[in-house]
Amino acid sequence: MKVEVIPAILVKSREELLSQIEKVKDSVTTVHIDIMDNVFVPNNTIGLESLINLPSGVLYEIHWMVKDPENWISRIPGKHNHLVHVETISDWSKLEKALTPGGKIGLAINPPTPVEKLFPYIIEKGVKQVLIMTVNPGFSGQKYIAEVETKIQALRSKFPNLEIEVDGGINRETSERASEAGANILAASSAIFMAKNIPEAVQNIYESGSRGINKSQSGREKMTAEDSAPKLISEPPKQTLLEINPSVGVGTVKIFDLKKLYLLSNNIRQSIVKMLHAAKSGHPAGAMGLADVFTALYFNVLNHDPKNPNWEGRDRCVLSNGHVCPGLYATLAEAGYFPKEELMTLRKLGSRLQGHPHRETLPGIENSSGPLGQGLSIAVGMALVAKREKKSWRVYCVCSDGEHNEGQVWEAALLASKFKLGNLVAIMDRNNIQIDGFTEDVLPLEPLEEKYRAFGWHVINIDGHNIQQIISACNESKSIIDKPTMIIAHTVPGKDISFMEFITEWHGKSPGDKEAITALEDLEEQRKFYRDEEKEQTNTD
Repeated sequence: MKVEVIPAILVKSREELLSQIEKVKDSVTTVHIDIMDNVFVPNNTIGLESLINLPSGVLYEIHWMVKDPENWISRIPGKHNHLVHVETISDWSKLEKALTPGGKIGLAINPPTPVEKLFPYIIEKGVKQVLIMTVNPGFSGQKYIAEVETKIQALRSKFPNLEIEVDGGINRETSERASEAGANILAASSAIFMAKNIPEAVQNIYESGSRGINKSQSGREKMTAEDSAPKLISEPPKQTLLEINPSVGVGTVKIFDLKKLYLLSNNIRQSIVKMLHAAKSGHPAGAMGLADVFTALYFNVLNHDPKNPNWEGRDRCVLSNGHVCPGLYATLAEAGYFPKEELMTLRKLGSRLQGHPHRETLPGIENSSGPLGQGLSIAVGMALVAKREKKSWRVYCVCSDGEHNEGQVWEAALLASKFKLGNLVAIMDRNNIQIDGFTEDVLPLEPLEEKYRAFGWHVINIDGHNIQQIISACNESKSIIDKPTMIIAHTVPGKDISFMEFITEWHGKSPGDKEAITALEDLEEQRKFYRDEEKEQTNTD
């Protein structure tokens, strides 16, 4: 993959724009122009009139850091490449209609936004180029954020042919790092325009980026698979890594080692695959997406006791979107509520593990669920009892984004705010998908954060696959005593399964033999990373 260096222009007048283009047009093939509206980011730049009749001889890439990009793009003629922030997209079809014939749409993403938000557009809409901000947008001259490199690596690993651009703090040093992570387009501003010799500055960045790309490709070629045979569907579920605390009323031993927590979530995902394959029916995508949330809750956050499931002092975990129960079942078995071998009876006649949870038959289940939209109401009732009776236990409700189409959810949200239920935490599985397609196409939910704040809730946005963020958000909620907390966990349906991520048909379809084997092989690949880290840590110790 070849490296391309693109000068990034951030100015406030057409005169400045034309001057900057003139300086670089003989050194590059494409020019990057930043447009800001002082709404999406705290700065404004040139207006639309400055983009009419741009000089010929170079291609133009316009980076729209604006709240309503479709309204801007529709008024700009020319076959330009338009980079639109995924955070601003409400209706993809409007963007497509706004394009001039021959124009293209790429995506951009800010440092705090989960990279998984890009996946539906890359997979379903065929987006070929993504820009990752390596600074917080708004002003030039900021320091490069190295933590963003993990997002670049994740994109390159999942989409080998994707054009990945980085913008912000790019210079001779950082270009090599970004390219080694997987970026192949380098948008640089100060490092080019403040240089005494612009062609030389462009060449230096190009050479650094090429070194990074070569390192990246060399590293991938050296990676080899483990000697162990592929995991077969018939293998028993992996054994738990935990020992259950035998003291009644104390609960499980909490785990703080993140590597062990991620290995547990991998156990849970492998169990989900095997359960659904054996059952020949069920809902894999949502269950896979919530594995990290369930892991964080049952192995770190919750006070609970598998040896005494009805312990009065336990925290309650209500599952509202009951169809993802394979994930909860696998977690409960992993924690020791019942034997892991019983997972293979999922959906069988007479089994305690039905397609939707039943409170009276299986230990650890707090509510029977099936109809969507009811779990938050149940959780509100529990939290209200705990508050009135001055109990110390807390209530956690796992719910989906799609079920927010139900009016009952919002009624429960109002009630929780009215009674100032600081002991209630809802965790929304924000995976952007429901049975009929993408949530924003079926019945748009955004702006979710603003809506819940308006309803009187404390709101936290997190990456739903970052276990540390999940734990930290739950801990933060404990400091909020006068209002309920909504944790919006951005997740990937079908997480870690190559053929399943963000594909709507896997909402309610079980894997066949070949698919199950592929899924388990994918999960074993993910598992290697944490095994290797453990080996390195052991050698270091």
